Amino acid sequence: GGGDSPRLSLRWAAALTDDALRGIGSRPEWSRTLLSLDLAYCDAITDAGVCSIAEGIRGLEALTLAGCRRCGDGAAAAIGLHLHRLRALNMELLPGLTDAGGQAVARGCGGRLEELLLGGCSKITSVTTALVADHGGTTLRRLGLGGLRDLCDPDCEDIGRCGNLEWLELRACGRISDNGIRFVGMLAARQAKARAQWEAAGGVATGDGVSPPPTLTHLDLGGLTRLSDVGLEKLLVRAVHLQTLDLRGCSRLSPDGLARAILGMGVDGVPTTVAVEPPLHELRRLTLAACPAATPELKARIDIVRPALQVVG
Repeated sequence: GGGDSPRLSLRWAAALTDDALRGIGSRPEWSRTLLSLDLAYCDAITDAGVCSIAEGIRGLEALTLAGCRRCGDGAAAAIGLHLHRLRALNMELLPGLTDAGGQAVARGCGGRLEELLLGGCSKITSVTTALVADHGGTTLRRLGLGGLRDLCDPDCEDIGRCGNLEWLELRACGRISDNGIRFVGMLAARQAKARAQWEAAGGVATGDGVSPPPTLTHLDLGGLTRLSDVGLEKLLVRAVHLQTLDLRGCSRLSPDGLARAILGMGVDGVPTTVAVEPPLHELRRLTLAACPAATPELKARIDIVRPALQVVG
């Protein structure tokens, strides 16, 4: 796009160079009005290119640099310095991005960011996640931290401070166990309580245009091999508004444990001893690829009890 377009996508433009990027910034008649810029997988651009354009696109609300492997802390510093109106930032798969860049983004943009995706940035640690919670805890709706191998259970407490999260990815964060997931459950419980209070006060019926309090609806725990039946069941008792749940590769789960958590009964159909409402009544999609607990018997039981639930894998 060009001309008067407020959105520009150059995704997969392998020939795009830093000089070409500077050319975009040299057209202030429309670069100042640009709202969304997608540079994902533009392999040739570097920190220098992002730095050259950042000051000229101060009105930008969405930026994607996913897979721009030659970009890192320099680009992040420019983003934090100039792009204070950003609402969505995707910096996934940047091997050169460290906590220095993460801090620049959190401090410069955190007060408005609603979406931050850092999956696959292997040098990012708890230093960044703590600052993200400090500066963006009240605005973030989507947070992607997949593959951050240094994240561990205490870091989940910081994630739990992001009280408006609706979408959370922790895939392949192999050090996270039940103890960490407990903080996600506590977050979901607080959100559910706020939603129930809002509904009890007539929030749904008023039709006043006020949005309901946010709740966690998408959760990706794929590859969390330390997640147990007990941990999952405790989580899902609290995360009652989940609509999509990814448990691919969660090898520690058992068929009975999954059935109890998802259906409130064992694989044999016998209800759990605690009389509770059916769990996860809003769940629409469950991913169980490469999950040993996803036996034919379990899938058959899900099909009987929850026929509208789409099971993948």
